[in-house]
Amino acid sequence: MTWLEITRGLVVTDVKQISRDRFLGFVLGYSIVLAVAVRFGVPRLAVVLMDQYGIDLVPYYSLISSFVALTMGSGMVGLVLGFLLLEARETRVIEALSVSPVTFERFLSYRVALPMVLALGLNPLCAWIAGIGLPALGPLLALSVVGVLFAGIATLTLATFADNKIQAFAVMKLVSGTSMVPLAAKFMPEPAQYLCGLFPPYWLFKAWWVAADGGATWWIYAVVGAITNTLLLKWMKRRFERLVHKGS
Repeated sequence: MTWLEITRGLVVTDVKQISRDRFLGFVLGYSIVLAVAVRFGVPRLAVVLMDQYGIDLVPYYSLISSFVALTMGSGMVGLVLGFLLLEARETRVIEALSVSPVTFERFLSYRVALPMVLALGLNPLCAWIAGIGLPALGPLLALSVVGVLFAGIATLTLATFADNKIQAFAVMKLVSGTSMVPLAAKFMPEPAQYLCGLFPPYWLFKAWWVAADGGATWWIYAVVGAITNTLLLKWMKRRFERLVHKGS
């Protein structure tokens, strides 16, 4: 059996598993629903806030679009696939790989790569649907591509720090909470804002905001984000591997 055939079988199994679980299906579609809500709801809200309270929401459009494209796109698909990786760990499927054509290393690579591949299409789609506060096409596509790292990180975070589905919900809340860190940074002055760079996702959000404002230095933040988030992904992968080998 070739690796392509094995991968095809894993994909078919995942599709069936997600289609049977209404919660996972809802989470996977939530990012699209949110993007639609942003497209039709935020401009109307901006008009109401300006007319009634004199609050201008337009300068924060890039903040909203970065959350939709980078957090909701990658984050949601990463968490969904994280549930599947957690289930494989919880039901000892991973231990059974030792007597199957699929090695643990290949299985884990597939589990991390799949949400990233899905996010590759979901990130720009969510941004396009939201339609507000967007960078130019070049930076948008580049940051959407680098942003897929969040999907792999989210998958490994859920599967590593939760031992069962009940704990997984707590981890989901933790991931949702930490995703607010880059957004909070938007309201901090520079250079104090860069302290949030200790949380690697910040750099890609910063690149998005700079690009949306027409700044030419967005690519510097994007490169820093690509490096730091790749290191974080590798660290999470090694941590998960140690966890599995320790329990086997």
